[in-house]
Amino acid sequence: MNNIKFILKTSPYYPQHFFKLKQPPEFLFALGNIQLLNTFCIGVVGARACTEESILLTKQLVTELSMRNITILSGMADGIDQIAHNACIDAHGKTIAIIGSGFEIAQKQKIFHQILENDGLILSEYFPDIPAFPYNFPRRNQLLVAISQGIVAVETHIKSGTMITAEEALIQQVPLFTFPRWSS
Repeated sequence: MNNIKFILKTSPYYPQHFFKLKQPPEFLFALGNIQLLNTFCIGVVGARACTEESILLTKQLVTELSMRNITILSGMADGIDQIAHNACIDAHGKTIAIIGSGFEIAQKQKIFHQILENDGLILSEYFPDIPAFPYNFPRRNQLLVAISQGIVAVETHIKSGTMITAEEALIQQVPLFTFPRWSS
């Protein structure tokens, strides 16, 4: 991974939305197309263990957004996050993953390489060898919200990362979209 870019707060690529946070990251690590940081982004998040209807909804929504040149942002976790990234790639759209570990840990996932192979971007505020500690993810979710022009919470459980992300969207006054549960 020789292509890691180090983005300081003073860089023109540093996401300006991060400055509204009480503690913006001092720096970021980036792999891939950093031009995506200057695009209109919608964050798509949801449960790791998700229902079939949530999977279908995510694929349909992300495909429609991608076809309208909206960058899809998620956290590369199992479930809805990866489904969102994959649907975006399948629709020939652009996707950004913000991860809660260093790149050396995350590169073990197939989706990591798929995002980079399809002109996407992976961001982290953690040095490459930092593991995915549980306390990294609320911060990752905060950054995901800060860079998004809207958050779509497809499916969530009361005590989950998706709920943390939804609450963070309300705190940061980023539009939050959810879907009612429907019956078949």
